[in-house]
Amino acid sequence: MHLRSLAIRARVGARIMFAESIVGLAAVDAGDGHHERAARLIGFAEGVAESLGGEFDPMERRLHQRTVATLRSVLAGDVLAAQRRTGRTMTEADAAADARTAQPTPSP
Repeated sequence: MHLRSLAIRARVGARIMFAESIVGLAAVDAGDGHHERAARLIGFAEGVAESLGGEFDPMERRLHQRTVATLRSVLAGDVLAAQRRTGRTMTEADAAADARTAQPTPSP
C-alpha cells in the first residue's frame, strides 16, 4: 500500500505526502530489522518536511516518532545520525529506490 501511494504521490508532485509514505515504509523497514535503511528514509522525510516549512499530519507524526524511538533503541547514536544525514541528501528518486529495495512488489 505504501509503495502504491508513493508512486501516485510522486506522479502528482505531492512532496509532503510522498515523504509521509516514506515514513510508512521506514516503519516497515524498522520492524523488519532494516534499521540503517529505515534511518535513511526517516532522514529523507524529515528533510522534505523541513524544506517545505511544514510537518507531517498527526497520524504520520506519531508513526515517525515511534519509528525514530525504535531506531534509537537499536542503532548507535552516531550510526543513526549519519544515516539520517545521508537521507537528507537523497533525491525523491533515490529515496523511492532505497524504499523499494526490501519491499515486496505489490500485486495489481
